[in-house]
Amino acid sequence: MDAQKKVVFLIEDDESVVRSLKRNLEDRGYEVIAALTQLVAIDWFAVHRDRLDIILLDACVPGNRINTIPLLKHFRTSGYDGRVIAVSNDHDFNVALLQAGATGWCYKNEILKRWDSFWG
Repeated sequence: MDAQKKVVFLIEDDESVVRSLKRNLEDRGYEVIAALTQLVAIDWFAVHRDRLDIILLDACVPGNRINTIPLLKHFRTSGYDGRVIAVSNDHDFNVALLQAGATGWCYKNEILKRWDSFWG
């Protein structure tokens, strides 16, 4: 692995979204780690949190009700103070994650378009 690559941790239960984002971000030179469930996300985070440059966090993993606020709080109370971007197609879910400690938000279909703004 290139030591200069930034690591993106994508927590998303829609496999088509994961495939698309992973491919596009890897083409841009990022290492992308994906978790399709919250349990996998917790396990991976416990081992690799020091490697993460940014977390893209879906609001609903799985399902269509917001359920990742406790996961976000776990990241924060575990000492992760890096970027966490809420990514949902529901504005209210994004705002709820922002209020719970995310550093930014965007709609899923805008992630690549707004990518550079997440690093400012």
